[in-house]
Amino acid sequence: MKTSWTWAAATCRGTSHVRSNTRRQDAFTCTSIGAERDTFIAVVSDGAGSASMGGEGASVACRTIASHAKAFFAKTQEFSPEWDAQQVPDPHQLPDIRELPGTRESPDDDESLVANDYPQTASYAEELPDAQQSPDAQRMTVARELPTDELVREWMLDARRRIFLAAAKREIKPREFASTIVFVISTGSETLVAHIGDGAIVFKPTDADEWLVASWPSHGEYASTTFFLTDEPEPLIKFSRFTDPISALALFSDGMETLALELNDHLPHQRFFETIIRPLQASSAEGRDVSLSSGLAKFLDSEKVNERTDDDKTLILAIRR
Repeated sequence: MKTSWTWAAATCRGTSHVRSNTRRQDAFTCTSIGAERDTFIAVVSDGAGSASMGGEGASVACRTIASHAKAFFAKTQEFSPEWDAQQVPDPHQLPDIRELPGTRESPDDDESLVANDYPQTASYAEELPDAQQSPDAQRMTVARELPTDELVREWMLDARRRIFLAAAKREIKPREFASTIVFVISTGSETLVAHIGDGAIVFKPTDADEWLVASWPSHGEYASTTFFLTDEPEPLIKFSRFTDPISALALFSDGMETLALELNDHLPHQRFFETIIRPLQASSAEGRDVSLSSGLAKFLDSEKVNERTDDDKTLILAIRR
């Protein structure tokens, strides 16, 4: 049976960065690949607020990991020419960091995204209701058909090496490029998640009515601390693999956590995701829905959302038909 992915994705600068006249620290890349767009790949990275080049580090991480994923699947699958957010470099070449999309010095380097409000999100923004209970995501079973953990780790360590080289060129510490990573590859029947730091990924099984957590944010020993790709002696990478079919997934940076997660219960915010996924379920697009992506960007920058968080916000929503 033919299956394909449709997605909407957006990022916006947080009001704290607007007030301080600093650039957005989040970056993302996503695509669906294969002749029938049956494999979905996405990366979200959030540069550390305390790192002077965190946004640049996030861009390098997204581009490098996406490039390796593309090379891995290119052996057996036909690629869609459409890549969201940024073009992917040759994995064996270190790009000049000043030439990377989203790494310009101007604080106003966000993509111009103007469209109508994301449909059916306004009522949610008014209420932000409490979440319902959810079953444990651990009922999912282990997948074996996707890249190995060891291979994905090498992809992430290659991004780390690129950052260290970029830091050396600028004569600054690698920690100035500190960034988190949320990475997913899914065929719908098999899903791989690799995660460093905060942010999260959630999904909806095909045979269930509720959203589950695939990977929860990791926080450090102290409040408002987390883990980064540049950590010494090596980054802490969490891996998860699932084989039960899924119908939808979402990944996001930490700026979305207070809206998208029930933090005390370690659960997805059910009504948030049920509401925000509906326009995508009604979409007739294959691959990226440009209109919904633009509307999602406007929603993320709305007053109601900014009242809940002043951080950068990145959200990728994807459904499998």
